[in-house]
Amino acid sequence: MVRDLQSSIARTRGLTQKIAHLRQHQLSAISAQFEKMRLSQRQAEMNGTWNDRLQAQIRAERLELERQHQQLMIRLEALEHDQKSDSLLLRDMNGRSARNSRL
Repeated sequence: MVRDLQSSIARTRGLTQKIAHLRQHQLSAISAQFEKMRLSQRQAEMNGTWNDRLQAQIRAERLELERQHQQLMIRLEALEHDQKSDSLLLRDMNGRSARNSRL
């Protein structure tokens, strides 16, 4: 039983770290690319160089980023589901509680 609990705690911690990493790095990178694309479009509009070719290019890049974002969100949801299924709520004698991912 203790080994099972330790294993569950370790697995949940690993999932928590993986989720945080994906959110911090990959999701942030996608957001930064969206912003860079928005700024490029705005600059082209201000410079008078915005045309059908640039519009098509930005649209294609945006669709690809949206696809990547959607895949990442699906992966995060699956990891969060796994994390919750391994979650254990512990309560001490004073009534304070903590999930195993925060131990």
